[in-house]
Amino acid sequence: MNKLHKISHSVIVQRMRPLQKKAAELIISDILKGKSPVSIDGAIRKYALRLGDGFEFDTGKGWRGEIRETAIFCLINNGFKKAKVVEEKSGKLSKWSNNENELRAGADLEILYGGLISNAALVQEITNAMHKWDLGDGPEAVYVYGDSVYDNYKVGFLKIGRHQSSEVSSVANRIIEQFGTGNAGKPIGKLLVKTPDAKGLETALHREFAKKRLTGGIGTEWFEVTIDEILDSRTIKNFVTLGKPKI
Repeated sequence: MNKLHKISHSVIVQRMRPLQKKAAELIISDILKGKSPVSIDGAIRKYALRLGDGFEFDTGKGWRGEIRETAIFCLINNGFKKAKVVEEKSGKLSKWSNNENELRAGADLEILYGGLISNAALVQEITNAMHKWDLGDGPEAVYVYGDSVYDNYKVGFLKIGRHQSSEVSSVANRIIEQFGTGNAGKPIGKLLVKTPDAKGLETALHREFAKKRLTGGIGTEWFEVTIDEILDSRTIKNFVTLGKPKI
């Protein structure tokens, strides 16, 4: 029996993504060979053990299971099914598309966009913007984003946060999740810094710009600062030169 891991929702999603990438390749390959899965349970039995080691997880908030089985279940339900490349009824699968591009787009809907069709275009926008200012290397990330309304009015308010994954699409999804629906504009990606120590780098940036932190309800990690000021900051210069923040 695998050891039970008590971990958060975001960590589970992060751990599922590489498993889903492997599962998607296996499933798509079989479909194109005329060996399409006929049920979700059958797909789990066929592919789970081929994804490598797994573990049992529990968020403590009602979501628990085996990581490989959950990865396959979410890939099919939130990716292939929502993209309408397969029909599912009571766990049975039928009418798979045999178009490879459609199948890969279905897999990406879950792997890159968390199964949210409405987020796909926005995630791509943020991802494209982040790639313009993509610094460093490491499994974690510090990100900077703004609000399109603030940008339109030339107001220099930016959010400086961190994420457990440095995968650009994962960071973009985190930004959308954090931004929510209560804002007038949409999030505009400004900077992504990959690092083995996101907490340290974020702390250093927050400390350097402490006098510019916004208070009064906009949020705890928003600063009246421009992206040029951040790029020219002592913290980022030290990071680029030394590969680590100087706190």
